[in-house]
Amino acid sequence: MDYHYANFIEFIIMLAAVITVIVAIYSLRTSIKQNNDQMRLSFFTDYTKRYQEIMLGFPFDIGNPDFDIHALDDKQKDMVLKYMRAYYDLCSEEYYQFQKKNIDKATWVEWEEGIKDSLSKKGFRDAWDILSFNAKYYEDFTSLMKKINPNSGNNKHSKNNRSNSRTEA
Repeated sequence: MDYHYANFIEFIIMLAAVITVIVAIYSLRTSIKQNNDQMRLSFFTDYTKRYQEIMLGFPFDIGNPDFDIHALDDKQKDMVLKYMRAYYDLCSEEYYQFQKKNIDKATWVEWEEGIKDSLSKKGFRDAWDILSFNAKYYEDFTSLMKKINPNSGNNKHSKNNRSNSRTEA
């Protein structure tokens, strides 16, 4: 009987050890998931804040169909291009983070729709033509922008004024 009692105690100890390991693994996985969720929320919050700050820097009429960046005086044009560079840099970072799986697909799809909406506006297209000519964006992002905006660089007015633009940020 002592032999059976000893085996029973040994079984209970092993069972407790297995349960402890299972609980530890579950806790670790939960902690990692919470950390990843927090990181994604942090990315989203940071990018949203930066986006809002950039949008507030644009002229009120930037989305109008007749907005002409080339008609602005040099100071206004430089300011618009500064904010446009910040906008396209942000878009580029978002795409990079999506490719690295730091941003989930649903969030990226929402942001990509926003980029498409922006590029549907003349002011954003013209600024992209200027900035993409004067600055080097990484190849994957440039390809994405060409896919979204296949006529990029075909704006005669933008081509004629590229060399005159100043894009210091």
